[in-house]
Amino acid sequence: MTATLRQWQSVFDTWADADPNVASTGERQSDRAMDRLAGVLADMLGLCGDESVLDIGCSNGVLTRRWSTRAREVIGVDYNARLIERARELAGGGPVTFQRADAQSLPFDDGLFDAVCCYNVFCCLPDLDFARRAAREAIRVAKPGAAIVLGSLPDARRRLRLVADCEANGRWYVRVLPRSLRWGVKRLLCPSWSPESSGLLWFDVEDFVAELRAEGIAVALHDDPVYANYHLYRRTLILTKPTASEAAADPAAGVVAGATTRGPRPLHQPGSGPTVEGGTR
Repeated sequence: MTATLRQWQSVFDTWADADPNVASTGERQSDRAMDRLAGVLADMLGLCGDESVLDIGCSNGVLTRRWSTRAREVIGVDYNARLIERARELAGGGPVTFQRADAQSLPFDDGLFDAVCCYNVFCCLPDLDFARRAAREAIRVAKPGAAIVLGSLPDARRRLRLVADCEANGRWYVRVLPRSLRWGVKRLLCPSWSPESSGLLWFDVEDFVAELRAEGIAVALHDDPVYANYHLYRRTLILTKPTASEAAADPAAGVVAGATTRGPRPLHQPGSGPTVEGGTR
């Protein structure tokens, strides 16, 4: 296990004993906020009630449990054993199961799930190679035509723009921000701040998307659709796994030819409804 993984696992151990709706920022999200997040993601995945869903990096099952009313079967996996124990305690029955698993090597057959979600997990991975393997595993276990959400990836290009904007506007910029954003922006203004010190894995998201498209995966790229502060620097990807005939058409073009069973989902656009303050990681 890498130093980064050890660091995150020690954090995750503390979450197992926390309030089920406490975010990693230390803020408690209301049931309403978490219901809304689960609903937005369910819409991205196209859940109609008869799907089998995999939640990768499920934590204590805060989203997984909520999808039990939107799907036929929901399975949550997480690498942290204590979080899985806590998820089982909180599940309270229903079509939801939890098991410990590594995102790099999922214990499922190819093409098993109608929808796969991995939200707010990639930011905690140790490096890009790990992230690539995790993305390929999520794609592998999804059925052809399935929607796969890789959510809330920190975008290095967005970070640089945010820092430049903060430097240009200085204290005024911090003063007019919503309270939930001020701490993070102040850290960005601090000269000692760096991507490495944040503890997050930062992506060149557009390059990451280009890699996926080069493998024949259709990708819709959007700003993070839920959290007010995440919208500034995080991106959410909705992948569509090609069918066999589509994959053979023209994978190098980066666009799956023909209609798919489940196309990229339209997202909630920031500003079109209430946003959730804070974030889960």
